[in-house]
Amino acid sequence: MREYLSPAWRNWSASTLEHEYSPSEWAKRSYLECVPDFLEAGEKAKAILGSNLHTDHYGSTARNIVAWSPPTSRDAIFAWIHGGYWQDSSIDEAFLGAGDLAIREFGFAAIEYNLAPEASIPEMIDDCIAALLWLRGHNPGTRIILGGHSAGAHLALAVANRIEVDGLVLVSGIFDLRPLVSTSINGPLALDDERALKLSPIFTESTFSYDVEVLVGGDESPSFQAQAKAAFDYLVDSGASVNLVTKEGLDHFDIILTGEHVSSFLRLADR
Repeated sequence: MREYLSPAWRNWSASTLEHEYSPSEWAKRSYLECVPDFLEAGEKAKAILGSNLHTDHYGSTARNIVAWSPPTSRDAIFAWIHGGYWQDSSIDEAFLGAGDLAIREFGFAAIEYNLAPEASIPEMIDDCIAALLWLRGHNPGTRIILGGHSAGAHLALAVANRIEVDGLVLVSGIFDLRPLVSTSINGPLALDDERALKLSPIFTESTFSYDVEVLVGGDESPSFQAQAKAAFDYLVDSGASVNLVTKEGLDHFDIILTGEHVSSFLRLADR
């Protein structure tokens, strides 16, 4: 098994790991301070989408919903998985850029999924797979480019290890979960070292025959930047055509607020 992440983290204290994996400590503003901007951008996007925005259930639980707009003249949908460390956030914060895609006649889908501690990470992966299969069933012949931010990037890569997609946009993700085991993040997740290894998608043998962009902010912690490089190396080894893009001056939150994920989607969709 190739170790894509430097093993130096094994010698770090719990407080150092906590700091490295706490995005708000590195960002210009905390996550809570950014939430109103995410929500405001989402409301503007929904206004643009209007009656073209649909909300449907892909499963049996209240959170098994996908909010989506079909493409008009273009043949691609950007399916987006929100972050929140597998235990927070919702699709209400996930619509940033959806209006711009509609104006360009692309489709968009925001995937909601069950969260910890009520759901385990494998159950979240299953939720996202079910949502993708639902979208495919309702949009036959349309390319689906899958993306996600933070924990959503982890889920996106885990999904792509199991079902075919037409491209990936992975933003500020965590792809080796083992450093989280001794942090407070792990409380609702209940991971041990063995389970964290098993649920880290960069240790799954896969083949990727499509384009991928891995994004990370230049103002993010060294550990988040190392996670992005680990995903890049794994994808190269797995046959993907992949770009690693470090956006200087951007942190874990404004990399989304500035629409960098949408720019990546457009690059992939136009290839």
